[in-house]
Amino acid sequence: MADRGNTRRRAMDAALEIFARKGYDGAYVGDVAQAVGIKPPSLYKYFRNKDDLYAALLEEADAHFQDLWAATQIRLERLEHAAVQVGILSAERLEEDGGGWFFAQLDDDRAACYRRLSTGRACLWERPVELFEGLFTRLIAQDILRRGDPHVMAVEFVAPLVQLWQLRDWRPDQGPICAQEARRHLRQFHRVFALREPRTAGGPVGRLFRR
Repeated sequence: MADRGNTRRRAMDAALEIFARKGYDGAYVGDVAQAVGIKPPSLYKYFRNKDDLYAALLEEADAHFQDLWAATQIRLERLEHAAVQVGILSAERLEEDGGGWFFAQLDDDRAACYRRLSTGRACLWERPVELFEGLFTRLIAQDILRRGDPHVMAVEFVAPLVQLWQLRDWRPDQGPICAQEARRHLRQFHRVFALREPRTAGGPVGRLFRR
């Protein structure tokens, strides 16, 4: 039974890399069997067909992103608490907690395969936009970010980072450049949207669009 589970795991690992590299249409069950070192019919002990194997990969990718966004929510709660305590959002905190999800996964090859499988799916895009929209809504209400549409702000924050992920996934050699560009994006976002001075007893000192 242990060997059966090990073979299934090895098949999943091989299939993840093959499907991520070749796409659904370009990947074949025979490719996976060959990578594992078994005959194609033996693979059907673990998966009914190619669709069943692909569905198992997507389920695993979904679980990966659920864990990632759950951890990100904790980071954002920490960011929000720190910003509210002092009345401003620091660029360092935005990079560390607001961009932590990006940097933690940037050079993870397994995560890169999950991203390539999940391009265009809600687990890769809609959930982070939702998380940051909620955060920005609350920070605007606290006069920590300038007023604006928090959904648009969330899209402006998340989209370049997801695109940089995708660039690195297809060009692993571009990882350092992607990290550099991500930090530049985060600093620019902070310059545009973060108010510069904390609130006082008489109200917020930082005004709309103040630089």
